[in-house]
This record gives sequence, structure tokens and C-alpha cells, in this order.
Amino acid sequence: MNRLAFISFNTGGTLGHSTLLHKLAKSLAYDNEIHILSDYPCQNESFMKFSNINFKTFAPSIHKKSLGGKISHNSSTEFFEYCRKEQINYVLYSTFFDPLLVRGLSEIGIKNIYLSYPLRDTHSELFSLRGYNSLFDDLIVFKDLYDNKYPESVKRSSPIMLPHSKQVNRSSKLLLTCGGGGRPSSARFLQLMIKYIPTIKELLDAEITLIK
Repeated sequence: MNRLAFISFNTGGTLGHSTLLHKLAKSLAYDNEIHILSDYPCQNESFMKFSNINFKTFAPSIHKKSLGGKISHNSSTEFFEYCRKEQINYVLYSTFFDPLLVRGLSEIGIKNIYLSYPLRDTHSELFSLRGYNSLFDDLIVFKDLYDNKYPESVKRSSPIMLPHSKQVNRSSKLLLTCGGGGRPSSARFLQLMIKYIPTIKELLDAEITLIK
């Protein structure tokens, strides 16, 4: 059984990081031991009750932002020591990463995997241009309705969608909101959704409300 650690910092629980990581963790929890590490109390919002999913919350710390998801995080040493102590095999990052942490884990034989969700991460071209992809053993992009500017060599996967257990038919009410507090990615998301609403309605019998 592999030991997988999901590291999510600098998110404050926003941008869907917790939701996406929890869905991925749940899909892997049957055959792996999962550790979700964050400077945000993810377990407070978790819907998962698995004995082999562990949560560890680190105290928020000052960090320096850069572009392309790269940051310098003061708590990286604590993340490193936890992964070493728990004998983690693979670490998966959501959008933000500290190169010193990635290199340190690599030096002790831990594999590093970078996850990106294009509808949230708008820096895919810069990520590649700066060579950050070379830090990781694998890059996985959750390909959505449109493609992205990651190289073709990057692995692509469909977003993990879990059906609602109480759904009795295909008729749904769908709320689309761009969110993002005025970020350029919000406008991009809105434009994409307007373009793809006819396609969504072909696939799903849904009443769609769009908030802009």
C-alpha cells in the first residue's frame, strides 16, 4: 500500500482546492493510505469518513509569492519532516509549490506530482516557460471543456466528478458563478460558460442560472 500526501497551502480553502483534493483522495483511499496536509483546516469541511485518510493542519505562516504557482513557504520544513516521518511515497501538490520542498523530498526518494485544474490555474504557459515542470516527476492536468497551454507531454485526465447519491433523475438545476473577486480568470470562465451552455444542455436536462 502506497502512502500519498496531498499538500495544499496558500489557498485559505478557496478556489476549489479542498473539494478537488477530497474527491481525488476518496477515489484513491481504498488502496492507499492518504495524508492531507494544509495550512487550512480541511477536515472541518470534509465529507470523508475513511480510516486510512489522515488530516494534518499546520499553523499558517508568512510566504512570499511568485508567478506560476511558485512560492517560498516558511512552513516547508514542517511539511518535509512530516512526510519523512510518515514514510510518504508520493506527494501531490495543488497549484502552489515551494521548490525547496520539492527538491528536498526528491533527494530522499519521495516522488513529486503536480496537479493543475485549468479553470482555476491561469498560469499554465508561464509554469512551463519558467521550467517549473522539470521539478516534478509527473504533471497531471484535469482537462476541462477547453484545452490549455501545457506541453503535450503532460498527462491529462478528466475532472473527478462524483454523482449525487440522492439524484433520482437527470433533471437538474445548475448554478454557474464566475467568482474570483474580479480576477482575469473570472472573465475567462464566464466567457467559456456562455459558449458551452448549449453543449451542457445537450448532455444534461438542466435549468441553468448564470451569475456574473
